[in-house]
Amino acid sequence: MSTPKKPPMPALAPLDRAAFTAAAVAIPDPVQAAIASPPSPAAPPKSRHLEKKTRGTTNNGSGATQPSRAGKVQLSVWVLTEKRQELKKRALDLGRPVDDIVNELIDRFLRRG
Repeated sequence: MSTPKKPPMPALAPLDRAAFTAAAVAIPDPVQAAIASPPSPAAPPKSRHLEKKTRGTTNNGSGATQPSRAGKVQLSVWVLTEKRQELKKRALDLGRPVDDIVNELIDRFLRRG
């Protein structure tokens, strides 16, 4: 069984040179572009990643935050799992929140000078 032959392709119409010329994009002379005076610098686009966060706001910037966090920033550190567990147990024994104990330790450290 042989495959049927495809019909021949129709002849292509000649290109319309005027249409190509009208749609062409002007390319500046690279030498003239290199020696021309540079354009005035535009203001850099604002990046939402570089904006300084306002203290006391949530990540979405709504301004709604817990009163206990107003005017404070988060401080993250890496500690061994065992030390974290021990700190949490000690805080529970003392009946105090961990952040309260850590703030007290920071205050003591800074007062030492």
